[in-house]
Amino acid sequence: GTRIMRCQYIPVRSDDGTIASFVGSILDVSDLRRAQQTLHDRESHFRAAFELSAVGQAMVSAKGIYLLVNDRYCQMTGYSREELLGRHPDHITHPDDVGADLDRRKAMLRGDAATATTEKRYIRKSGEVIWARVHATLFRSHDGEPLGAFSMIEDITDAKVASERRELLFAREHAARVSAEAANRTKDEFLA
Repeated sequence: GTRIMRCQYIPVRSDDGTIASFVGSILDVSDLRRAQQTLHDRESHFRAAFELSAVGQAMVSAKGIYLLVNDRYCQMTGYSREELLGRHPDHITHPDDVGADLDRRKAMLRGDAATATTEKRYIRKSGEVIWARVHATLFRSHDGEPLGAFSMIEDITDAKVASERRELLFAREHAARVSAEAANRTKDEFLA
């Protein structure tokens, strides 16, 4: 196959300053170039999958700072990439969920679990509260040090609202049934 060579020449000057000869080196960089191309291809595939995902995705450092966010996550939260990168997720997490979120993050960094799935609330830039299912996976350095977490975030607000409505309807139906049964007992006792 084709080989790629890196050539370097250094002029050797004579006493009067003119170039008398050259010293050269030739290094075969074919394997290095192939490895760089493979790495570039993998990064391109990762970026495409990350950006084109139908769910929100975010990468957070071990210190809890956004390193990467995709367009879907920005749409979900109402914040731009620039507004999120370098900031902490707590600034858009519902105050009631911040403590549990921090506990999960610490547990992952301690090595208690490599993954965590939870449901939590975010506060969009508009002030609206949304529900999300977050699946986080810890990523580590070559020597095993925790570097942070990669998360997939799915907006489940509609499902949560529908579930809460069903629970409310069930509670109302149950209350109505209890009331009707009590009224029937009272009527039966009266007739008796």
